[in-house]
Amino acid sequence: MAEVATLSSAMEKARVSDDMKIEGGSDPPSKNSEEPAILTELRRHLSPVSLPTDGDSSSSATDCTTALPVAAIKSLLHVIKHTSSHTMMGLQAELSSASDTLVEHAIKHPSDPLLGGRSHIALRSGCDLFLRHVTRAFLEVPDFDAVVAAIAERGERFAHLSVTARDVIGRLGAPFVHDGARIMTHGYSRTVRALFAEAVRRGTQFGVVVPEGRPDGSGARAAAMYAAA
Repeated sequence: MAEVATLSSAMEKARVSDDMKIEGGSDPPSKNSEEPAILTELRRHLSPVSLPTDGDSSSSATDCTTALPVAAIKSLLHVIKHTSSHTMMGLQAELSSASDTLVEHAIKHPSDPLLGGRSHIALRSGCDLFLRHVTRAFLEVPDFDAVVAAIAERGERFAHLSVTARDVIGRLGAPFVHDGARIMTHGYSRTVRALFAEAVRRGTQFGVVVPEGRPDGSGARAAAMYAAA
């Protein structure tokens, strides 16, 4: 990428790490304190993993951090697979409780490295999407055991599609980036990064303008990411 411009001189001084302190939030619980199982499961899905590349070097293969909404869905799938409930109402109560735990933790502890500086809104959207899916599935399939199996299968398929969607968006969007273009982008987005990376791979020369973002410092993180590309 030819250049990265910022709208704040402080941007050049800021190199915001994933465990940065975000204004207005309390510290995350210490590692020694016992945390809910759903949070442990979320951490597991957000840990770096090696993804299959099918012989190419896609952005999803090199970026080993799972998107927060996808990690939330995978965590709620774990609740379904290990539920002790035998009724629709019981399972929905378990899922709602797990979802509330995830969102409340993200709101109370925004500086937790678990979030990587990302907003709790992304986490909430993943939980809400999955809960709506569960409700619809129960209406379509009256048998409890059958619907649990169907939800688990559909959820895994959705999570897989979400992992590859970033690269698809990059391939489709890259042709819209032209030589000499100057593009303004707000916040830290791995989907936008995938698009820019694909454009660079095709030999396109362009500049990026990144405004600063608070309180999460997403602009500084994005500027550092693009400058290193």
